Amino acid sequence: MLLYEGVSHDITATVGGKIYGFRLHGEIWPTPFQVRLDDSRGEKHPGTGLAMTYESDVTVLDEAGNDERKFKIEMNEPLRYKKLTFYQTSWDDSGEKVQSGFTVKTNPSDQWPKYAIYTCGVALFIHFIIKLFGFVSASIARSKNEQE
Repeated sequence: MLLYEGVSHDITATVGGKIYGFRLHGEIWPTPFQVRLDDSRGEKHPGTGLAMTYESDVTVLDEAGNDERKFKIEMNEPLRYKKLTFYQTSWDDSGEKVQSGFTVKTNPSDQWPKYAIYTCGVALFIHFIIKLFGFVSASIARSKNEQE
């Protein structure tokens, strides 16, 4: 419940007879660049009105406005740029204008699952090579013993 950002009111919890209150809020901080929304597309689940998929084309402008870089942000494929991660968290075309909602996070452990997979892959490869050499050595020793 504490990690859910959609809660706009105070949350209370009773622990050991004491009542604790929590308030969740977002922070606003300046960035050394600007992000411009160029286009937004989406598709809804039939008959529900809930977004099934959505994506946005954005342009990142540097401080001086000299450099423009175009990116595509999708539901589960965020934009990672200068230690910030931009997630597309909502999309709505029910009004006069199409609306795209984004959440910006700083998360130094964002890529840890990917690094863990690479580490496990390397470890499994090393383990495979060790077992392969052991098997080949044992096979060669058996064939020599059979020939004698």
